[in-house]
Amino acid sequence: MSGTPPTEASQRDETRLLESLKLLKEWGTWPVTIQTAAIAAVGALIADPKPPLTPPQIWVGCFAVGLFISSIIFASWLIVALPGFYARNARSIYGEEFRDKPAFIFRSPQRCPIKLLYLMGGEHTAFVLGVALFALFIGLRLAQGRTPL
Repeated sequence: MSGTPPTEASQRDETRLLESLKLLKEWGTWPVTIQTAAIAAVGALIADPKPPLTPPQIWVGCFAVGLFISSIIFASWLIVALPGFYARNARSIYGEEFRDKPAFIFRSPQRCPIKLLYLMGGEHTAFVLGVALFALFIGLRLAQGRTPL
């Protein structure tokens, strides 16, 4: 019944969904700022290194940047998915179903079952691995006997 006013329980569920999506947005955007700075730092270290970089340092630095870029792409998809996800599910979702709903609806949810959970997991996994490789990159530079910068 489209003319029926929403019940108090459905308004609470809608508010909880909105607050949950706001948190997802925040958790999706804060790593991007850290990654952007780390990419700039790796770029500065690779551009004019003193002493010259060894091949393992170059590979570790490049893989760290690749993981950071992957994480930023996941974050972009996550943020693009949030408004549509909210619009589709504002009045029909309960907490236990949140993880099971698709992030995007293309022609059929079965053809592209990308869930918000997958996007968030991919972003944070790539972020953590990128941070680990960035730390290894700095450690390799320090082991060379020079400060990284």
